[in-house]
Amino acid sequence: MSDRPIDHSEREFAKNQTNVNISLEAGAGTGKTTVLIDRYLELIKSGIPIEEIAAITFTVKAAREMSWRIREKLEQLRDESTRGIGREYIENALINFNKATIKTIHSFALSMLKERPFEASVDPELVIGELENDEIDTLFRRWLASLSEDEVAVLSKAIKTGLSVDNLKNTLKILLDSLDLLPAIEEEEQPPQVIPLIKEKIEETDEIVNNQLKGSTDDKLYKNFLNLKEAVDSLECDDNLVSLLDIKIKQNLGIAPNWKDKQFVLNTINDAKSYIDSQVNVWCSWVSNRLLLSIVRLINMIYERKKELSILTYDDILIKARDLIRNNPEVRNYFRKKYRYLLIDEFQDTDPLQVEIAYLIAGSGDSTDWQSTKLRDGSIFIVGDPKQSIYHFRRADLPTYRHAEDILVGQGEKKMLYSNFRSTPTIINWVNKTFSEIIGEAGDEHIDPPYTPIRAHISDETHIKHSSIVFLLPKIEDVCELKGVDEFREVEANYIASTINKIVSNGWKIRTEDGVRSISYGDIAILYMANTQNTIYEQAMLNYNIPYAFINADHILEETHEIRGLKTILEAIRN
Repeated sequence: MSDRPIDHSEREFAKNQTNVNISLEAGAGTGKTTVLIDRYLELIKSGIPIEEIAAITFTVKAAREMSWRIREKLEQLRDESTRGIGREYIENALINFNKATIKTIHSFALSMLKERPFEASVDPELVIGELENDEIDTLFRRWLASLSEDEVAVLSKAIKTGLSVDNLKNTLKILLDSLDLLPAIEEEEQPPQVIPLIKEKIEETDEIVNNQLKGSTDDKLYKNFLNLKEAVDSLECDDNLVSLLDIKIKQNLGIAPNWKDKQFVLNTINDAKSYIDSQVNVWCSWVSNRLLLSIVRLINMIYERKKELSILTYDDILIKARDLIRNNPEVRNYFRKKYRYLLIDEFQDTDPLQVEIAYLIAGSGDSTDWQSTKLRDGSIFIVGDPKQSIYHFRRADLPTYRHAEDILVGQGEKKMLYSNFRSTPTIINWVNKTFSEIIGEAGDEHIDPPYTPIRAHISDETHIKHSSIVFLLPKIEDVCELKGVDEFREVEANYIASTINKIVSNGWKIRTEDGVRSISYGDIAILYMANTQNTIYEQAMLNYNIPYAFINADHILEETHEIRGLKTILEAIRN
């Protein structure tokens, strides 16, 4: 089998075709970030200054790791290169590496604001943070005290619909987190006059119902309707409108002989109730809009206070950056020239604001609508896995990802990676079988991505035959006569030593970055509960002539990513 993965051509295309906009879709373990880094290096080798490339990822940790990997690769390329133009480009990149933009999207947006603070209307010394809750509560009380008589009346109506102070504060928080989605609100001075319409409808329905009734007025369907009619007749003001929503028309009431056509009557009553509910909702919408207008004033008060303190939240930063490049053609063109190439990792975690910023920078022309902008050739490269989209609570969602991808692919290419470098064929086969059944085929790919099978990039020659997990089960006769835990630990230690001896002497294999090789004693660690067991394990090692060393590795192990991950898995299983 070739050392090349089966998707080698897709990887080479994504790496080398730097003048083509590309969406690279790939699952876990397929090396998608490596391809992004390879494309970054290809840009450098082709003479693109490092300052003109922006590599964007999701977390600070990922950005640091990407920066370290790119620098390490550049140093490796420099050491391998002979004198010439290519080496000169690499050396220039290393010299100017402190100017490289390898950041999270929030850090990237913040850098734009600080570079053009005047146009962004921000303090160059702004800090990222939130107003203290006490300060927001103070502004909230000040806002309540400043409400006009009309606004107080609207708030009173809203409270009658079931709104509480806590609901109001939660609404405020949601709006503060999603200001870019706040719709334009048309101010309607007077509430809609829905009560006359509702009463007219109930009178029409009452006439039909009474005309259809031929039996006793004790009929339960009739009484159910009468309950609705009495509630409507008693309406004198709109404060009690919402109570109509609580009245239900039960579908199984009434006796057919009491009616000329019971089903016709039931349908008529249902239609009337639907109409009444729709009119109540029209009134509720008016109340909500009027209240929202007042809340917008509170939001402005909060923003003025944040401006005084030079505080911006992470969402504020994105909104300000979006507005900066969308509303100012000169600034937009400035950043387009500065960042000629955008490479975005973990694109499935990108929210609509972040997509808008990226596409406006990668675009050309005068359009301020990211969805209709003409992308410059090769200006944007995105890497993502829709199956790993888990940040919906932060407004990252599949429809956004797919819509952005559709726009890009319409002006570029889509490539998929399916060679997995991380797991063995046994694991990959199980994952493919299990998740193909769980996830299945997609319904609408924009909201329900299908499962795409992956392939293990392991040749037959390098396939490790032995399982990664070995259970040591002592024979019954070896343990049934044991007296106490100490004797059992001796048997256990000798079983472990015997297994280690077999692993090394029989040439079991281990896979490393350099390929597959035989396991040596130095590859093996034994973990046990306490140092009081040292003597037992020392004797077991001596019994099998196994070289050993005792290391107190508590702190070392706690710091490793692998051990923390294993602890998390074990704790999840325990719970």
